[in-house]
Amino acid sequence: MRKTIVLAYVAKYPEIREVGGNKVANLVLADTDRGYTTKSGKVVEEHTEWINATVWGGLAEVVDKYVKRGDQLYLEGKDVTRSYD
Repeated sequence: MRKTIVLAYVAKYPEIREVGGNKVANLVLADTDRGYTTKSGKVVEEHTEWINATVWGGLAEVVDKYVKRGDQLYLEGKDVTRSYD
């Protein structure tokens, strides 16, 4: 079983829609590793990972009601990789 845990900030307002009578929320999250300089003087640049997440049903309704840009979210779920031709 694959499980992904993410603690990140909502980068833009969630996109809410309905599919077959169920609410669906699409989220874009941002997780930034801050830059720093090591003792030896090496500079490590700041790096941001962008994470797309989709939630369905009751959780999508909670997102619709309470989540906005800038909020910090904790998400657990299955990581799915998609490919397109």
